[in-house]
Amino acid sequence: MAGKTKLLVEEAVTLKHSILHSELEALLVEAELVRSYQPTYNILLKDDKTPLYIVITKETFPRVLTARKKSLLYTQQKGTIFGPFPSAYKVRQVLHIARRIFPWCNERIKTGKPCFYFHLGLCSGACAGKIKTEEYQQTIVHLKEFLRGKTSKLLSSMKVELKRASAAQDFEKAALYRDQMRMIEEVTKNPHILGPNLDLPQLSSLESENMLAELRRVLSQYISLPKTYVLERIEGYDISNTQGLRPVASMVVFTHGRADTQEYKSFNIRLGETPNDYGM
Repeated sequence: MAGKTKLLVEEAVTLKHSILHSELEALLVEAELVRSYQPTYNILLKDDKTPLYIVITKETFPRVLTARKKSLLYTQQKGTIFGPFPSAYKVRQVLHIARRIFPWCNERIKTGKPCFYFHLGLCSGACAGKIKTEEYQQTIVHLKEFLRGKTSKLLSSMKVELKRASAAQDFEKAALYRDQMRMIEEVTKNPHILGPNLDLPQLSSLESENMLAELRRVLSQYISLPKTYVLERIEGYDISNTQGLRPVASMVVFTHGRADTQEYKSFNIRLGETPNDYGM
């Protein structure tokens, strides 16, 4: 047992765990816990070099930025900080998801013209005066709760706000809350929303093995070979043509379960001038 792990085990008093719905939710909750408690033995997320932070600025129309730990001395006086996050790749994914739900404006100078992201539906139009200050700031409040991983609390408060908007017959705002709540539920309950788990590749490997087992089960329904038959070579063919002209066939070969590139071949087909793969 490594020295750090040995000390951790010796000093630990209790063990607590939280059941979350997705990797996204786990990532946000982990970052918030590390920021709050600064655990002594969590070297990976406390290292100055690798972690990245999300910063929401203190402005009339707050912007959402990213910063390394060394630059936080400047930014910590100017906004709310979330993190640390283990990689820039994860941060980009989190912000991409969050901005689809809670559009924000990152234009420092408001020119009165819609920015590029407004046309993509990723900016609420603060740059062009298309949203009131209090509405924009309410969106940022929701965004902060989302980035803290407090999705249950956020959904509860948004449900109250939706009912309040409906009672006031502000149906446009009610529809906005409804759509945002649906997206929050979708992304927090989708275990694969952040793509393959690059930090724990063994999880992806396990998933691949499960998929392979399912593939074997499905194929066994359509391909029946005697159990004593030794399958040494598999050939696969693909036919392509240009609107029925100049047909070509390509062949790939697997020998003993491995791609045998030296056996790959390409054939010019001289019979048939119509798009008929099976006939060719």
